[in-house]
Amino acid sequence: MPRRSILISCAGMAACASLARVPMARGATAYTATVLYPLQVPAGSASISPRSVMTNHSAGSGLLAGANAPSHALLWSSPTGAASDLNPTNLGDISSSRIMAAVRDQQVGSIGGNATGGFSHAALWSGAADSAVDLEPTNLSGFFASGGSGSDGVHQVGFGFYGTQASSIHHALLWTGTADSAVDLNPVKFDANVASLAFGVGGGQQVGEWFSNVNTIHATLWTGSADSAVDLHPADPTLAYSLAIATDGAQQVGAARASGADEQAFLWFGTADSAVNLNPLTLPGINASEAVATNGQQQVGFGFDGSVNSDDDHALVWSGSADSAVDLHGALPASGTWNFSDADGIDPTGNIFGTANGTYNGFTGDVAVEWSPATLPEPGSSIMLGIGMIYSLRRHRRRR
Repeated sequence: MPRRSILISCAGMAACASLARVPMARGATAYTATVLYPLQVPAGSASISPRSVMTNHSAGSGLLAGANAPSHALLWSSPTGAASDLNPTNLGDISSSRIMAAVRDQQVGSIGGNATGGFSHAALWSGAADSAVDLEPTNLSGFFASGGSGSDGVHQVGFGFYGTQASSIHHALLWTGTADSAVDLNPVKFDANVASLAFGVGGGQQVGEWFSNVNTIHATLWTGSADSAVDLHPADPTLAYSLAIATDGAQQVGAARASGADEQAFLWFGTADSAVNLNPLTLPGINASEAVATNGQQQVGFGFDGSVNSDDDHALVWSGSADSAVDLHGALPASGTWNFSDADGIDPTGNIFGTANGTYNGFTGDVAVEWSPATLPEPGSSIMLGIGMIYSLRRHRRRR
């Protein structure tokens, strides 16, 4: 765990998105899915790993073709979904790069090559290959490698490798755009030998996990310093593992699981005893789940049947409780053939962004999707279903 990724016409894909709706009770929120654009696999790439979707562009990585080939950071843009190679051109000999998250015009991940001494360095981009910033800490001693995991557009989080190559531990890190802005978040107050990772940042908070051994892995919340760390691990004694993935400054989301079991999506409000288990109990075929983003009102992520090697993710949205879960996969256009879907972002008005994999309008592969909320009328009103709208084809996937 984690199992872990313009409204203008799109060339080659006439995006008349069917207004398929998730069945809901009258007066409840339903969702309409619009395929925004395809995520094209660039020439020379064997596969892609989308991570973050927004209306007009998406970010992720592509694995180059060939044995032992590295990956390159990618940015897909509407309306055609063509990919730009963001592998840095301004930092010397960088042979590999990967984007783990993106928000607005900022992307964060890692780079590696001769210029980094063969080690991974956390990196930040602003939409172009020559915009890359090496975030490997220069103001902290003891680190020899690092990686970036999340961004809120101003701050970045991730982790550093502290110690030596032969004996190192992970420390959660926080940056504000430069290598010399690094803050070590490792919460030594929990354990003298503690290690940690940060995955998400927002609203003045950072989230991730701390661990001291394989039996102690706990979701963690910070507010800018190591001493601010709060252990979010739920009080439920059956839960052996937890992590927090995202925060908006008020809510934190992630997952927890019992030993040997699949993960269950969780929501927190800043303390361990505020934990809410979001794992859906009534959705057919959904036995496990993970929440990866929140706008402070709703939470999004994915659910699956629990099979280790299955490719059956369904995008999900919650409104603060397990029984509020809505399976968004069924809202994908009926004219497509869909294998799986994932939601990885939600904006303040409730529009949800993610990816789906399948065949749609002659394209087979991953596409960027937006699910928009709509309130069904009360009984006695009428509604037209199945009317198409013209959109361009316009973002965490565990198997990639």
